[in-house]
Amino acid sequence: MFSKGSDRTTSLLTAMLVILLGVISAVVIIVLKYNIGKATDDYETIIMVNLSNKDDIEKLTEDIYIENFYVYSEVFSNSNSEFINKYDRDTIETEIRDILARLKENKSNDGYDDMLEIIDNEINEYLDLTGIAIENINTDKDFYEVSSLDEEISTKIVNIIESLNKLESMIDDELNMAKDTLKFRLINISIISLISIIFIIATTVFIVYLCNIITSKLEDYNDVLEFKINEKNREISGHNVRIMNIQNSTIDAMASLIESRDGDTGTHIARTSAYVRKLAQLARKQGYFTNILTPNYIEFLVKAAPMHDIGKINVPDSILKKPGILTYDEYTTMQNHTKEGGRIIREALGSIEEVEFINIASDVATFHHERWDGNGYPYGLKGEEIPISARIMAVADVFDALVSERCYKKSYSFDEAMDIISDNVGKHFDPVLGRIFVENKEDIRTIMNELT
Repeated sequence: MFSKGSDRTTSLLTAMLVILLGVISAVVIIVLKYNIGKATDDYETIIMVNLSNKDDIEKLTEDIYIENFYVYSEVFSNSNSEFINKYDRDTIETEIRDILARLKENKSNDGYDDMLEIIDNEINEYLDLTGIAIENINTDKDFYEVSSLDEEISTKIVNIIESLNKLESMIDDELNMAKDTLKFRLINISIISLISIIFIIATTVFIVYLCNIITSKLEDYNDVLEFKINEKNREISGHNVRIMNIQNSTIDAMASLIESRDGDTGTHIARTSAYVRKLAQLARKQGYFTNILTPNYIEFLVKAAPMHDIGKINVPDSILKKPGILTYDEYTTMQNHTKEGGRIIREALGSIEEVEFINIASDVATFHHERWDGNGYPYGLKGEEIPISARIMAVADVFDALVSERCYKKSYSFDEAMDIISDNVGKHFDPVLGRIFVENKEDIRTIMNELT
């Protein structure tokens, strides 16, 4: 039996223990709160800086494409004067340099700084090249010299985009590392919280209550942060769409330039693309080549169709516009436009477009002059050795060439052209695709009338 003195001592010890536990609880709570706040503040700082960098990289990529398209438009006979009037090249270059300056300010790590230094040098070299191209607009430069400069610019563009992609990948790695670090710190904090709860029985309810408040605030913060990240991702997606539109415009402009050199008004591109879409859709609808002609494949094929003759950029005008019969050497040079087209597509677009699209576009450019009977060029492929994309392109290209007037020939009537296609089914053209094209000639007539 305890005495009153013992009771007082026990009560005093209990009170002291409660006070001690309370102080420890308060200290633990303060430490936890500080560490949580510091962890989330550090994470938010890293997130905001790196998202800002990603934003600047996307804008820098967009400006590079605008600058490139501007140069293409102005150098090659003002093929897109509306675009030239819309943008001021000096303003674009100033914006590019401002973005580079901001990226240098937001340093991340040594690898980031090294990559940014490479990008800075590459962009300065690219701007020097485009400046030379602009200065040479009104000088009498031969075609090969212009093509060489154009190839240098294209190569430099590819290098810049590859470097920007690497830099963006480094930023993504930094974001993932920051996320993992935050998770690790929060896990450690949670473990400490659990140990504290176990050892501080007297303050369990109070600690649980505070932990609930902190957890709720963290959830609210995560929701806000997730919303901000989603907003940034939507903005980035918008940038990607604009970049894709610029890429498509560049492709169309280059294709239009080639067609204009070949004596066409430009409608050849629109018509052949429409014929390609119609023929591919009809073949798929009738159950042919359905394992290849998916909706996505057809869209890539239609996008690639304007570039089928892009290799003609390396064919001299003396051959391209010759009204008479070509000599053997001239014909050999003309045939090489197929191989050149495939090479140009892979080198100029290989690092900025999807692999499936690059393969389709390269096949269309390289093999659209092959024949079903093996008498085509450049490799004399036969039958199904020829990619389906090139077999579809061959029908559309030959038909439109027949109904179009050129410097070396007069145009055929619609019916005469259809008869020629029909006569060459199984010879020049895939038997299935040629038959479908002829059987649906009224659809083809409608397209031709609408786009002529």
